[in-house]
Amino acid sequence: GFFLRYAYDNEWIGPVGQVSIGVSAGLALLVAGWKKDRQGWRIFSRMLTSGGIVVLYVSTFSAFGFYHLVPQSVAAVFLAILVAESALLALSYDSVAIGVMAVVGGLLTPLLMHSDHDQYVSLFVYLGILTAGSLALLAVRPWPVIGTLALVGTQGVYWGWYVGNYHPEKLAWAMGFQAVVFALHWGQGLVSATVRREGSTWEDVARSSLNAGLTFGAMLALLEDRHSHWQSALAMLFAGVYAVTARVLIAHPERSRRMLLVAVGISSGFIALAFPLEASASWVALGWSVQAAVLWWFGIRVEQRPLR
Repeated sequence: GFFLRYAYDNEWIGPVGQVSIGVSAGLALLVAGWKKDRQGWRIFSRMLTSGGIVVLYVSTFSAFGFYHLVPQSVAAVFLAILVAESALLALSYDSVAIGVMAVVGGLLTPLLMHSDHDQYVSLFVYLGILTAGSLALLAVRPWPVIGTLALVGTQGVYWGWYVGNYHPEKLAWAMGFQAVVFALHWGQGLVSATVRREGSTWEDVARSSLNAGLTFGAMLALLEDRHSHWQSALAMLFAGVYAVTARVLIAHPERSRRMLLVAVGISSGFIALAFPLEASASWVALGWSVQAAVLWWFGIRVEQRPLR
């Protein structure tokens, strides 16, 4: 490792050579992990496989996000293949540890490959593909931690970018990225609440709330500078999304009762947030009073003690 770093710093090996060495090393680790698994070395094989996945993530991201060796459209295909490969390895070994390391490695890659020039488009495309792959893995194996790790980690990487690199001219890309990540997690949560026989877990409930809160907070910060008059409309948009979610769950015969309560609660919370974002203090108090009266009436009509 020290030799390679010395060779890179002295430009003995160019960008193509560096990426090629990384890809070769990652593939070698995957093959070694497969051989050790065949020999019965379960823990060691998963260590090697996880390491190979991380090295491949770094090498692939560096090829388009750091060295610009391949265009973004081509890199997106490679990233999709890599995410699918990581998921298949986790499934074939039936190892949640490999799945977790695939997500962690993917989240660490943009941090390790930090550049002086802001590659925000490449970063957003990369994180979107990583999120989609992580949630696709959950559709096959409802492993704990992976969905929440992907959500919190993606938002953490985003906020690291926001603090150091955000400019109003990047508003459209940042809003679009947040909308895509929100839609992916929201869609996966709705599918799990209606399709999965065992229903939604407590992690699904927590992730649904986190997804709503983190996305809304990020969008609120983006609108704060020049578009603050749209903040209350954003709150009502989120309230509408979760009201529709609740309506879909009510109509579904195998709905998750737990997720239904969460959807109604989140929708009510966003309606309450819209008042202070739009109105003056006296009108806020009046609006909250009206909402409280409506919720009280709704609680009487609905024979659900937790909802009351």
